[in-house]
Amino acid sequence: MHPQSETENNIPGAVITGATGFLGSSLAASILMAGGSVVALTRDDSTRDDQHGRTVKAIQAAAAGFELQLPEGFEDRLFVIETSLEDLSELGACQSLLKTFTFWHCAADMRYGYANIEESLNVNLIKTSELYQYFTTVENCQRFYYVSTAYTVGFNISIAEEALHLSPKLINAYQTSKWSAEMSLALSTQQHILPVTLFRPSIICGHARSGWTGNRKFGLYGVLSAISFATRLKSRSLTLAIETLSQPNYIPIDEVIKLAMILQSSDKARTQLEVVHATAMDSLMSSQVRNIINELWGMVIQFGVPEDRYSQRINRSIEPNLPFLNHVWDFSQTYIVGQLDQTYTPFTMTEDIMRNIIGKFYTPGESAEGSEVIKFG
Repeated sequence: MHPQSETENNIPGAVITGATGFLGSSLAASILMAGGSVVALTRDDSTRDDQHGRTVKAIQAAAAGFELQLPEGFEDRLFVIETSLEDLSELGACQSLLKTFTFWHCAADMRYGYANIEESLNVNLIKTSELYQYFTTVENCQRFYYVSTAYTVGFNISIAEEALHLSPKLINAYQTSKWSAEMSLALSTQQHILPVTLFRPSIICGHARSGWTGNRKFGLYGVLSAISFATRLKSRSLTLAIETLSQPNYIPIDEVIKLAMILQSSDKARTQLEVVHATAMDSLMSSQVRNIINELWGMVIQFGVPEDRYSQRINRSIEPNLPFLNHVWDFSQTYIVGQLDQTYTPFTMTEDIMRNIIGKFYTPGESAEGSEVIKFG
């Protein structure tokens, strides 16, 4: 098989881990829509449907969620490799499938508890380092993109710059392992010529227009699922242990992908190590989000100390995320505009966009997701 060349749009192909996930499938669909080629790495592509595997289905669903239809023949530019990433020699096919490509590492261990720190470090730090070391030997690979989290800044900095944070206050295994991977990659770029981008999304929510979430349980939807659970308990009054003036940073998936595609398609000279925030420039206060939920769902949500058993039950389900909810997050976002695309306008979350996202997620009386603990990042 001859390697796929760059398209007339000069967009390189991409090798993507986590291509069945929310961000990975969205990125893969967008690259295919732009005429690029994708090699998707997955542990298990099996499905009950003999026509398409899990990866193709996930990417098609992502395109539909973006209100797009993949072009005819996209399958000729999409290659799926089943691999556990234990034997990296299995990735040798990437060189024969794509003439030039970037590597996007979207897969991650998302668990919070420090009881899982060893496995979190194995997946998020050690495997990331092994993948980087492997692709330094692959001439076709142009850049290594690591999908980290904006919350590697920690809780002890008022304004988070697009830079490495050397002494952050971290509170869970996910943050700690992601931060460790960033440090490892930064050091590796001093020894190898393969450049690295640390891509840091904040709390990713659904598509700004369609509301599509990929049926994933994450971020904002952990809180919404818990509250919708309260409506099924016929409890319209709820007290949450959230600070009124706190500002979690929410960004729709389409805005995250817009930034990713600017990076993917750029032909400008770039630094060996770049840090890019995929965050909202301006975000809503928690009280504004609460008011929208009250309006749409007929709730009476207050912030304070939960005393009734329904409120206590709901608060327990969101407790791991409360430190992130009860903080004012201020992320600098200057790299894209300053270095790659002066026409890019940083995203501002508005009440109208949030109202649409929440409204598309759940309407009282309909089926909603359960109230299990959901992770941010």
